[in-house]
Amino acid sequence: MRHHIFGFVLIVLIILLFGCTDNSIKNPEQIGKQVFKILKNFDMGKECFIENFISIEEIHQLATNTEVVKQEGTRKDMAAMVKKNWIGRLANKYERIEKNGKKHKIDWQTIEYSDFIYKIKNDEGIRGCKGELYFKSQGQSYEIQVSSIYNGKEYKLVKIERIKKQK
Repeated sequence: MRHHIFGFVLIVLIILLFGCTDNSIKNPEQIGKQVFKILKNFDMGKECFIENFISIEEIHQLATNTEVVKQEGTRKDMAAMVKKNWIGRLANKYERIEKNGKKHKIDWQTIEYSDFIYKIKNDEGIRGCKGELYFKSQGQSYEIQVSSIYNGKEYKLVKIERIKKQK
């Protein structure tokens, strides 16, 4: 009986550690694959979705880094962010994607990667990557908007939003 419980606990820990979040994203080209994996596993739920984004603690820490976040106003805004509001914003993004996925009858587990087109930008004193991930579901092409920021070492996801059906 103890072996079964231990085995179950081990499996749950492995899923929690490796099932939701992706590895470190050093190159912007990897962001598209990261987001595709998140969408493919979208049915794992809101908590797993949220775990893929930069945390409020990381945002607060980044707010103290004058080398990475050049504008003082941006640093102040980041330092003032409230965890409840950040999580709420990410939960809202999840719910919108979920709603649009149902509207378009997207089967997340069977989507196919098409392309990721991006630009590196410096917005409000911080380097970021903005792009569009293209994927297919049941032969139909879709686009979804993606934004990440660079923390000096890696890209951290801040936004996935706006599914658009391609014509």
